[in-house]
Amino acid sequence: MPLRRRSSIKALLRARSRFATVNKVKKYFSLAKGLVGHTWVKAHAGNPGNELADHNAKLATTEGEKLEIATPYSCVKFKIEKNLMKDWQETWDGCDSESGRRTKDFVPKVNRKFLVFSKYLIFFLSGTIR
Repeated sequence: MPLRRRSSIKALLRARSRFATVNKVKKYFSLAKGLVGHTWVKAHAGNPGNELADHNAKLATTEGEKLEIATPYSCVKFKIEKNLMKDWQETWDGCDSESGRRTKDFVPKVNRKFLVFSKYLIFFLSGTIR
C-alpha cells in the first residue's frame, strides 16, 4: 500500500495510537499477515497506484458521502475561551468609570491569569478595598 505521508507510516509503526482509523488499519495489516505492506512514495511522481489513489480521493470529495467528525474538546475549549476573552476585552475597553480608568492605567489588557492570581491587586487598584 503506497502512503504519501511519512507521518502515516510513523503512525502505523507506533505501538498505540489515539486515532481509531490508524488502529483499524493496523488491525487489517495484522490480519493480512505479511500479504500487504506499505511504503512511502513521492507525490506526483507518476506512480500508477498513487495516481489512482489521488483520483479516488478527489472523487470522494465531490461525490462521496458526508462524513461527520466530532470537533475535539480542546478545539471547542480554545474557541470558547478566545471568544470570552474577546468579549471581556471589549467590555473592559468600554468601561469609563473613575476606578476603571485608574485600573486600566496598570492593567490595559484583560488577562485571565493575572486576574485569578492577583485579584486583591485589582481590588486595590480599582479602589474597592481600602
